[in-house]
Amino acid sequence: MELGVADLAVIERATLELGPGLTCLTGESGAGKSVLLRALECAGGGRADPDLVRTGSDRAKVRAVFDRVGPAIQAVLADHGVPADEPVVVVREFGREGRPLARINGCQVPPALLRAVAESEVEVVQQGAPSRWLLPKAHLDAVDTVIGEGGRQALSRVGALHRRWLLARRAARSAAERRTGRAAELERARHDLAELEAVRPLPGEDRVLLQERERLRRGAQLREAATALLAAVAGGLDPDGGGHRSARDLVAGAARAARAVRGVDPQLDQCADQAESLAEELAGLGSELRRALERLEDDPARLAAVEERLAVLERIARRHGGDLVAATERWAEAAEVVAGAETGAQEASRWAAELERSGAALGDAALALHHRRRAAADRLAAAVAADLRLLLMPAARVTITLATRPDPDGVPGPAGERVACTASGIDSAVLALATAPGEDPRPLAEVASGGELARLVLVLQAHLAAAGGTPTVVFDEVDEGLGGEAASRVGEHLRRLAAHRQVLCVTHQASIAARADRHLVVEKRLRADRHQSGVREVQGRERVTELARLLAGAVAPAAGRAHAAELLLRLGPPVAAGPGAERPA
Repeated sequence: MELGVADLAVIERATLELGPGLTCLTGESGAGKSVLLRALECAGGGRADPDLVRTGSDRAKVRAVFDRVGPAIQAVLADHGVPADEPVVVVREFGREGRPLARINGCQVPPALLRAVAESEVEVVQQGAPSRWLLPKAHLDAVDTVIGEGGRQALSRVGALHRRWLLARRAARSAAERRTGRAAELERARHDLAELEAVRPLPGEDRVLLQERERLRRGAQLREAATALLAAVAGGLDPDGGGHRSARDLVAGAARAARAVRGVDPQLDQCADQAESLAEELAGLGSELRRALERLEDDPARLAAVEERLAVLERIARRHGGDLVAATERWAEAAEVVAGAETGAQEASRWAAELERSGAALGDAALALHHRRRAAADRLAAAVAADLRLLLMPAARVTITLATRPDPDGVPGPAGERVACTASGIDSAVLALATAPGEDPRPLAEVASGGELARLVLVLQAHLAAAGGTPTVVFDEVDEGLGGEAASRVGEHLRRLAAHRQVLCVTHQASIAARADRHLVVEKRLRADRHQSGVREVQGRERVTELARLLAGAVAPAAGRAHAAELLLRLGPPVAAGPGAERPA
């Protein structure tokens, strides 16, 4: 990581380059070390305070460069339309007036995106500042970091089973809600279906029955008309009173008489032919009239049945749309609703069974993960407590407690009760600390002072370093209140952490600074009647001089310089030979 600052408080121009391993930042009080930390906070989306703009300047600018970012942050940048090129360059610019500007790789972005990038890349442990280690989620993450390969596989299995369980739970709830939401509709459909199945109406059936009822009601009139027609067609009085002769017989006889003169008059021949055809039609009409008279007999029972059926059909039509077409459509619709309800019941039953199966599998996997976490938490707590006792906290006791949350819709817990479960399992974790003899450990937010919390985080990070975490960790005065052997042990933990992370430590302890792979000094100079600060790397003789200042103050006698050089030889990288080098006598 690289941090550039321009026109911020006492700093006109400064660049803070962090190399691999441990970088220590030293300097006299008021030189600007805290300004650099404020700049880092600002680059991470923190408040851009207009009062920090350097006197005489209009705007301040902070630039942070991250050589590499993880795939998750690359995806977040891509979602915001920001090219995820490497290195990722974050710029924050603000003035005494107007809105601050935030850019990533040249694209203007909201401050929240700066925070997302910074939180994934840098962790700052600073006196009095909020710390993620006060939150239970960080405690569970710490346990999962040291849980081992088997634990990580268990965690992955829980995540996969949780996705399956959530799918089953959503589907089961949806199926149940559909059934509940359609209960009234289903009840009505079942009632209508029973009623319509009993009647079984047919489209147009009412029109046919209305015609039949009219025939039955006017049967006498119809028979009288049919009888008159039959009398005219099938038989009538001879004009001479010689009895009944059918119209067919009269026409047929006349046609036969006309045959005697056939061939004389063509027109008469044609009329004779028509008469013969008419005689045949009259014979057929007579037969139809006889059948009609037989059908038109009085049938009071049939009339009553037709009246009753028409009344039923009228009631059905009125209840289901106004006519029999609408009633038959409702019949089909109600049958579909009832059939769908049966299918829905089967679906709900199937998803309920799947929910039970997936919940049981998830519960088993979460319990297996819980037991692994329990063992890892105990190991980590014991190791952290042992290291804290070496860092001027002799009575330190640490516990990491796993807890579950009751949930009637959850999965089986350690005691068989139903507990809430997420993609990371059933556990929450609370890291508790006791620093005085006879005290019970209490959550960090209640007991840890700034210095104690910083030392705890250092020890935790040192234990977690090999397994991953944020690439860069910044400690601000983690050595506060320490000296001698305790400060030296803090330096050892910093170096241990720096074997896996990029570490920046703001310190006043020579025994810590001597262990740094790179030593930066913030210096304040008076230039043109104004104070301004800058950052430079010190090596060789200059580094010995700065360590001597940390040991003995501004005046560094020869003994202090010798002690400083001895520290470098014993604790730090070798002092390069050459004109700038200085070794103890």
